Amino acid sequence: MPSLLDVRKKIEATKNTEKITKAMQLVAASKMKYFQRSASGARSYAKLLSRSYALSGAGETGSPYARERERGYVLYVLLTSDKGLCGSMNAQVIRGLLEYPAWREVAPDERRVITIGRKATEAVKKIGVTVLKSFENIPEKMDTLAMWAIIGEMVAPWETGECREIHVIAPDHISAFVFKVRGRCYLPFPEGVLETTGRAADFLEPARERIVATLSKRMLEARFAEAFAELKATEYSSRMVAMKKATDAAGDQIKLLTNSYNKARQAKITQELSELAAAAEAMS
Repeated sequence: MPSLLDVRKKIEATKNTEKITKAMQLVAASKMKYFQRSASGARSYAKLLSRSYALSGAGETGSPYARERERGYVLYVLLTSDKGLCGSMNAQVIRGLLEYPAWREVAPDERRVITIGRKATEAVKKIGVTVLKSFENIPEKMDTLAMWAIIGEMVAPWETGECREIHVIAPDHISAFVFKVRGRCYLPFPEGVLETTGRAADFLEPARERIVATLSKRMLEARFAEAFAELKATEYSSRMVAMKKATDAAGDQIKLLTNSYNKARQAKITQELSELAAAAEAMS
């Protein structure tokens, strides 16, 4: 049976753990709200770009990123976190890739993967799929240059004609307690992403082509920014929930240990009183 000193040390250690998990819970809640706003802003920005695309008269020329292809491999971009302590989020994202129809319908030798996040890299290596590029420890608040360094690696196989499709598998943040893993076609632009009908503005040629190309690149940027913000919002909401559960568990453990400590202490006091009474009786 552990001594009173051992139980007291365990209570103090559990209290310290409770303080750490509580702090992590509060930090995760704050960051979750930030990335929720970022994802919402990226969606609004993408809608404005889509309308601008229609006003540019792009239907006459068409975006190079909207043309379907028949040849080349299929590229999948898998987004997970670099760290754990966020519940089952990473496991569900990896499962979402394996259950994604556009993954299961493609022959294994036609699959290529770009991983974003250490957990994605570790999982894909176990699957045995060719990894074109891995990105880890990406700054959470990326600037445009850092974002395009990643987007450039993603789009490069498309621009060289090596791949026919690019899909992004990432979590969608629904609420603080709910998220859904979704795979979406990144390239070519799926129907409905870009508005192709509208009152076209007048441009001097070849200004129209340059405008269409610029809007298409900005759309790639907006879609990736939204996916990355959704990932981070989901990561921190999952971490917030996980840390809340850990904090509650630590609190329950402290109560059990405290009760055990009080019972052991009371038993020791009772034993000492009995021994004193027995000694007094023996001396009388």
